[in-house]
Amino acid sequence: MLTRSDRQACDMSSAFAAAGHECLEEPMLRIRWMSFDRAAIADATALVFTSANGVDAFVGQGGVLGQRMLYAVGSQTAARLTGHAARPVFIGDGDATSLLRLIYSTWKPASGKIVHVCGTHLSCNIAAELGQWGYATDRAVVYVAEPLQALTQRAIEALRRCAVDGIVFLSRRATETFCALPQVRAGSLTLNDVTAFCISENVADAVTPGIFRHVSSASHPTRAALLRLLSVATQGCGGMSPTLVSADQGPVYQT
Repeated sequence: MLTRSDRQACDMSSAFAAAGHECLEEPMLRIRWMSFDRAAIADATALVFTSANGVDAFVGQGGVLGQRMLYAVGSQTAARLTGHAARPVFIGDGDATSLLRLIYSTWKPASGKIVHVCGTHLSCNIAAELGQWGYATDRAVVYVAEPLQALTQRAIEALRRCAVDGIVFLSRRATETFCALPQVRAGSLTLNDVTAFCISENVADAVTPGIFRHVSSASHPTRAALLRLLSVATQGCGGMSPTLVSADQGPVYQT
């Protein structure tokens, strides 16, 4: 069960299917675009994106990348940027630490203002971190991720039938949302035989203890590493391909 139904989810679902995993979709977070302060980016000479949702919301609302220096937290965000960018994208290793290290090594405070294009909820305040090092920074908030309040009936039935072998978590926020759902907290679902597959140790730390049989994290915060983790799990199940639920962002829409 793959819970990301935007274009990025389709790509991930296809990758899982190609590896022999059956995926069902059940979003944990719904993405709503927000009008943003265009004055904040008018004088920006560099833009930082930490999610594909940020790219979609920015470009979809007429945001201009132009000839600015562009930074992406990881390969998936970069892939979304390259279709719109007029210049190469500098790519981190999938986490905030590597992204900040990349910016420090390639962009100097004297080079101009750098703006973090992001959502309302931040796992790392890139602008604040850079500001401490003397950079002129700002944020352009372009979307809000609204947490799911309850599982759909389809997901509940799949879990009750023990038809789900694994749940894939791609962010701390999605993980926390799942663990806080009423059906999960009440213990009314059968999760004792379900494994939580997390894209990083940081995400795994957000899993409420005792909910899952196992909690496993990828060696690197990338889709490729996550697929390798699932491959190892499949081999451990005697070659049986697990059915997966991916708990993360849902479709992008406007209001």
